[in-house]
Amino acid sequence: MDARMVTLTATPGHLDALTGFWDDSIVTQLTDQAGNRGFILLKDVANDGLTAVSLWDSDADATGPTLRSHLASIVEHLAAPANATVVQVVAAAGAFIR
Repeated sequence: MDARMVTLTATPGHLDALTGFWDDSIVTQLTDQAGNRGFILLKDVANDGLTAVSLWDSDADATGPTLRSHLASIVEHLAAPANATVVQVVAAAGAFIR
C-alpha cells in the first residue's frame, strides 16, 4: 500500500474556503477511484495549512493524473505551491486495512 501526501498552505483568510472545496469536491473524486483505500484531510489552523493523505493499493494508483487537475482547481487559494509525495505505508490499523 502507498500513500500520497499533499501539503497545502492557504493564502491568509482562505483556509476555510480551501478546506470546504477540498472536502466537497475532491474527496468524493479520490475515494471513487480504483485502488483508493481511504482519505484523511488534516487542518492546521495555526499555520493556515492542510495535509491530505490518500491511501492506495499501489504507487501507480497513487500517482494518478487527477492530482494536477485538483491542484489547478485550488491554486487561487494557495500561498505557496503544493508539495506532493508518494510514500510506502509500512504499518496501518483500522478502517484502512482490508
